[in-house]
Amino acid sequence: RPRECDSKPGGRMDELPAEIHNSVQQLEESLASLSGDIEPLLEKDFDKKPIRDYDTAEMHITKVYSLATLYYMYLRANGVDLTSHPIQDLLDRIRLYFRKIKRFDPSRTDAVPAAASDMPARVDVPAAERFLRRSIGAAQIRADNEALERAAQSAKGNTGPNAGPAQ
Repeated sequence: RPRECDSKPGGRMDELPAEIHNSVQQLEESLASLSGDIEPLLEKDFDKKPIRDYDTAEMHITKVYSLATLYYMYLRANGVDLTSHPIQDLLDRIRLYFRKIKRFDPSRTDAVPAAASDMPARVDVPAAERFLRRSIGAAQIRADNEALERAAQSAKGNTGPNAGPAQ
């Protein structure tokens, strides 16, 4: 909210150049308008009506981003060097969270399903190929071994797999 003492005649605002004075007045009006817009949100009880987890997460991350951005603007207005200030890291981290929760937006067609049971099945093609090669290979080796045993037994004069040694 604008400070009344600064806006009154004879206050600190009179010492500023006219263009800065106008900019400060516009900022005060914008903040008052913003305050009026935010007031209903602050008074609203969100616990009465259940909202989805996605909406709750989006609301919380938006609040944090808004506060961090206001702090950033405050620091910048006061001439603080922001190139190495921790607020940059915080804003980057919040943007990362925004990107993460957007993956779960139910209105998007490529959103991640809410439950694992809703997820479509995915086939790990390389693993399936290895599995099939090994199982087919093992079956082929068994078949080859059985063929070799039959050939060896028939060479000795035995017939059938249950035939015992020749006597």
